[in-house]
Amino acid sequence: MKLRLGLSLSLVCLPLLADEQQDMDKLLSMSLSELGNLRVTSATLTEETLLSVPSAMSLYRREDIQALGVIYLHQLAALVPGFQTQRMDDSGLNATLSARGRHLGASSREVLVLIDGQRINDDWTGGSNFQDRLINIENAERIEFIRGPGSAIYGSNALMGVINIVTGGAKALKLGGGTQGVARASGQWQFGDQTRNLALFGALEQRDGHNYLLSEPSPDPATPDFVNARDPAELGDLYLRASFDEFRFSGRYQRRHSHDFYVVGYVAGDTGKANSDSWHTSLGWQHSWANAISLSGQLSYSHKNIELYAPTQLAPEPIFRPLQSIFGRVEELEWATQWTLQGPWQQARWLLGWEWRNPTLTDTGGAIVPHNGEAPILFDLSAADGRTVQGLFGQLQYPLLDTLQLTLGLRYDNYSDFGGHTSPRVALVQQLGDQHSLKLMYSEAFRAPSRVETGSRASDVLTANPDLRPEVAKTLELLWAHQWAAGLFSISLYDTELKDAVLDSFVAQPEPVRTWVNGAQHISGAELEWQYQWQAHWQSRLALSHIFHPGLELNTEASNLASMSLNYADGPWSAALYATWVSAKKDANEQDYPQDVSTVEYTRLGSRATLGMHLAWQWRPQLRITLHGDNLLNADYLDVAIRPNNAVGVPGPGRSWMLGLEWTPR
Repeated sequence: MKLRLGLSLSLVCLPLLADEQQDMDKLLSMSLSELGNLRVTSATLTEETLLSVPSAMSLYRREDIQALGVIYLHQLAALVPGFQTQRMDDSGLNATLSARGRHLGASSREVLVLIDGQRINDDWTGGSNFQDRLINIENAERIEFIRGPGSAIYGSNALMGVINIVTGGAKALKLGGGTQGVARASGQWQFGDQTRNLALFGALEQRDGHNYLLSEPSPDPATPDFVNARDPAELGDLYLRASFDEFRFSGRYQRRHSHDFYVVGYVAGDTGKANSDSWHTSLGWQHSWANAISLSGQLSYSHKNIELYAPTQLAPEPIFRPLQSIFGRVEELEWATQWTLQGPWQQARWLLGWEWRNPTLTDTGGAIVPHNGEAPILFDLSAADGRTVQGLFGQLQYPLLDTLQLTLGLRYDNYSDFGGHTSPRVALVQQLGDQHSLKLMYSEAFRAPSRVETGSRASDVLTANPDLRPEVAKTLELLWAHQWAAGLFSISLYDTELKDAVLDSFVAQPEPVRTWVNGAQHISGAELEWQYQWQAHWQSRLALSHIFHPGLELNTEASNLASMSLNYADGPWSAALYATWVSAKKDANEQDYPQDVSTVEYTRLGSRATLGMHLAWQWRPQLRITLHGDNLLNADYLDVAIRPNNAVGVPGPGRSWMLGLEWTPR
């Protein structure tokens, strides 16, 4: 599908669009005290405010996202306390998410990502960004970030954080083009009322990519060669959501095709590629009785497919003459259902739920293709089979006093391949008048080992461990939140003990090998979030994070994070300026590979600061012109490389600009 065709079709559909300007006006017209009363649902599956919810949470509304001009989830997550994002070397479109200093691999497996309550994390890697890369958030009504554990409700992968993207409906068309050959179009359309409605969203993007100088560590990681490369890509999204009385349906398709840059850690060149396609569908039903008891259920299906092709260098030959190429394909299907029953009991509220999933790997074929004309060597990346997951969970929210709320939660998960695990939760929320709340929370969360960790046959450096146990995070948190007419403020302290933490380590017996093992890890830190309305036209948002105890001596996560955004709106003009700062971190690597894999070296990657902006001008009642800029200072920085013998790091994108036209007719 060509972008030019998509742009033409979008122009034909212009008469279907309607006004979106009023939504932008809401950004500063709604006071922050009113924002504090907006409802969030991800932490308890019941409606709560930011003061009453028994979790550390951050909330971004559609108006906030539009004011910043961000398009993809990782761009927004970088502004949330405790969350880190970085680029990896498995493709040009991979941006990982991590929370509270815990990060393993390139797939964000410690953070659970949901779209309208449906799990996005795959079973192959355990993460959300291997097969669903660069999640588009243009049609998000709100995005709820749980900073901390969530397994008492959601089970595995809600170890250090949960992100729930709640989609909405709007009517708008956006066309844009910019530097690095970027051209994109997106459109939304909706009709109906609250009980019977239909919402559609689609987006296409094509980019030629930035210029990079990439490190190729073969044959000697200590003296790597450098290759000029780009990161061209084609991206497509389609989303449909419909409601009819008690029934609802959603369907989502995502296409991410990238070339050149790195593929699975190797400089890919013109022939390398990383192409992924994913489909998600769900059918839901909800019924409420007169006694306020409600039953809701959902049946969902997902189909994910990714193909990787990389010319590789496995012997001391010039990098421009690779000896062989690696091809890999992973196809994953999953059927799932979840049912929740909830209602009141005296002054309390109770909730019971059951979840069943059957993720199945249907194709894990791989091949090594020699460049000397010999026959390809065929192999499986892992066994092509599935496993069954069942979860039972319950929750009780009881007011011990008029201003003191107790939340008790418990979930039991059973995996067909390693057994069961129980995740408890206890929280006390003390309301101190109308403007303050004090929260004391304890949770246990877990992450089931992914198929990559227990059964992958693809790595020549890191061997899978079929005996790996689930890692368990025991977290104690203390949070104070303050809300007043002009602002919202919260500060939290957390302490997490990781039992059976999954780590990569050298094992000498029965033969020397690097593999995944279970160990222990202790992480503690603090997070601060502050929103303030300075005047009628100005708002700011500040996030600070510090990790007191990083858990590992050789930690690949930054210990200090800071971000800020400043928004202005007056008449036809609106502007946003946002910045992020990430402290230095260490990139663990194997500079003496393959001679000695028993030692781990590291490279220090310096701190970085990036600056972005979004400017909008209401040129006509129905037309808005926008200018968006990323990395305005053209900061040169490096991220952690996943390929063990890459001791240099992965370069981030430079400065970019995009000019846009938005049509939102009244």
